[in-house]
Amino acid sequence: MGRHSISFITNFLLRIRNRHFFAIDFLVLLFTPMAALYLRLGSTDAFSELASSLVLLTISFLIVKLAFFYLLSLYRRYWRYASVDELARIALAIGASLAVEFGLFISFERLQLIATEFPGSVLLTESLLAFIAVGGSRFSVRFAYRIRYRSGPVGERVPVLIVGAGEAGALIASEMQANATLGMWPAVFVDDDPDKHGLQIHGVTIEGDSTAIRSLAIKYSLKHAVIALPSATGKAIRRVHDICTESGLETRTIPGISELLDGSVEVSELRPVKIEDLLRREPVRVQEEEISETIRGKRILVTGGGGSIGGELCRQIIQYGPASLVLLDHSENAVFEMLLELDAYKNRLESSCDVVGNIGDIRDVKRLEQIFEACLPEIVFHAAAHKHVPLLEENICEAVSNNVLGTLNVIRACERFDVLRLVMLSTDKAVNPTSVMGATKRVAELLVRQTATRKNLPYVSVRFGNVLGSRGSVVPRFQQQIEAGGPVTVTDADVERFFMSIPEAAQLVLQASALAECGEVYVLDMGDPIKIIDLAEDLIRLSGLEPDVDISIEITGLREGEKVSEELFLPSESPRPTRHEKVLVTQIDDALIIDLETDVSDLLISTEKGDRYDILKSINRIVPEYVQGATEPESTSSLVEIVADTTEVLAWPGK
Repeated sequence: MGRHSISFITNFLLRIRNRHFFAIDFLVLLFTPMAALYLRLGSTDAFSELASSLVLLTISFLIVKLAFFYLLSLYRRYWRYASVDELARIALAIGASLAVEFGLFISFERLQLIATEFPGSVLLTESLLAFIAVGGSRFSVRFAYRIRYRSGPVGERVPVLIVGAGEAGALIASEMQANATLGMWPAVFVDDDPDKHGLQIHGVTIEGDSTAIRSLAIKYSLKHAVIALPSATGKAIRRVHDICTESGLETRTIPGISELLDGSVEVSELRPVKIEDLLRREPVRVQEEEISETIRGKRILVTGGGGSIGGELCRQIIQYGPASLVLLDHSENAVFEMLLELDAYKNRLESSCDVVGNIGDIRDVKRLEQIFEACLPEIVFHAAAHKHVPLLEENICEAVSNNVLGTLNVIRACERFDVLRLVMLSTDKAVNPTSVMGATKRVAELLVRQTATRKNLPYVSVRFGNVLGSRGSVVPRFQQQIEAGGPVTVTDADVERFFMSIPEAAQLVLQASALAECGEVYVLDMGDPIKIIDLAEDLIRLSGLEPDVDISIEITGLREGEKVSEELFLPSESPRPTRHEKVLVTQIDDALIIDLETDVSDLLISTEKGDRYDILKSINRIVPEYVQGATEPESTSSLVEIVADTTEVLAWPGK
């Protein structure tokens, strides 16, 4: 058959739509009973005696099969992407039809509507022929689609090595073969499972494990590799990426499980390897039903809803069907952009959730009351906070007013408006703090604990470490330095931090909200700490450069308030497991909150006055493990004026 004939048939098949399939099925099902009877009898001599029976059965079978085809949505499938699922659906429709047809055949025999000598085996033969004809007509469209989009010359495509011969790798190979516009062709697979070696997927051979990448790159003259390991740990991705890089391969990857779960990307989407891939841990599986039960139908408020974590919380919360979602942030642009994104996301989910944006500062008591009175939240996620350690060392009054007074105002509003559940986002820097930022977040933890025990409410705190990609975090800063040609600055060669991705942090915060009981501190499992200098080197290599060759790394020394290593628990805390393996819980000693009312009032008075020395002394009384900076008075000439109502500052909740 010539090339033009193949092209004509392919174009014809690709024009077939579901309305055409109905006509095709109608014609096919008119002739399959006759064909089945002919195969059974071996000649047409007996047709005259069985003609009336054949007509009755043909009409009956036609009606039954078309009815099942409609019930099982065969006329609503996109057949150019037909797969095993569609084949199984056709088989189910034919099988169900056969069962009904057999019942009709027995009934017709008893009612003497068909000849007694009509062979019953025709039913099975007819169903088999119908399955072949119906399935063949559908999958011919799929076949035509593959011919059309695989028709580009393989020689014009870039040969690619695929790491991972699982479902994701098979999907990538199929997509490369089917879509010539990608400009890639799967040349070879590698997989660390020895049982797969020598086998083929879509005609592509699995030729060894990851140690064979270098030799295969030479054998097939490869320049590109795709890592198809969505569930692999960061350690495994790092190892494979290093081998590919050393072999001279430009490496791309598919999204990780966390990206796939939030629906933002598809498995077939390829992208460059990112730092999140190298730090990826075993995928976290949240308890969806428990979270859904907590959030569904509730009115939710997220403070700091325009920020990195707050925004991701909003994205994930809306998936669980809240009655309303209110985000509060002091940044007008952040609220505006988040509302646009959530509105589009809500439409994709076909959600009826009422999404509202509010501009305001958590230090403004009257504004907070207006918002709470308008939306009457049942659950509050308190993500608003100042977090930049060195900057807050120089702006201590802002640190206290936002992280302490702001949290206190949110707690007051929650009490006044009968909020059922409060989750305050804390940090590992609150443990044995050496910074004002960490100390103020520790005070916030104590405030949440005090209110929870006094009111016996599920008001809790959640601690986690650094979040990759959050505003002002180390990764974006390193990337900017690399783009500028370096140097990349690291404070100390031994500095290490706990890291997690933004979606993972939000998932586990929601999980903690479902676990909340009364004043606990939930600590998220963040795996092993990562050295910052290793992070810097990884980012340089991911940019296609070499550390200390193309981009230098400079050690600048620890900044004020910074630690070499962070901790997750105080020595006095005894972490316990929860219902979720990735979340631990600890209890704050109630002895620490006996004088909290007086001490926080003194702290806020000192903050209003702008007295740095008194502020630090007050923090030391509340958080005795924080000792830095309280030994001598310092100039307060650079302190920021706080806009706060003195009577509101001193008015303690419950008084």
